[in-house]
Amino acid sequence: MFMKIILIFSAILAATADEFSEFEDQYESSDTISSNVENENQFETENDYFPKSEYKPKKILCLGVDVTKKCLERADGNYAIDRKTKPGYVACVDMSPICMPCPYGMVFCDKTGYKGLGQCLRQCPPRSY
Repeated sequence: MFMKIILIFSAILAATADEFSEFEDQYESSDTISSNVENENQFETENDYFPKSEYKPKKILCLGVDVTKKCLERADGNYAIDRKTKPGYVACVDMSPICMPCPYGMVFCDKTGYKGLGQCLRQCPPRSY
């Protein structure tokens, strides 16, 4: 009885292996699949604008508040708003500022995160003097 079960399972396994190899051969020879060379540059952008660290907007209005002097330049090219004005940061997209508030329940903490440039946190750490 045990030998019959093993024989049946091995026959099923052999049949599926043959079908899989046929499918694999058919898949590899398909004309609809493009080569890796063609797919290499599929995620390149046509946009020539890359934000530069020296770019600083002349005047930034965020939710109706002038935050030009409150903006702190971040390492990623965005401008962070000081948490005393509005919790959030200003993202400069296509040479124009966009106000990006921190997620609900979070505040913008300056002098935190990467190189102390600020980030959104649940609670700002206490100041160390």
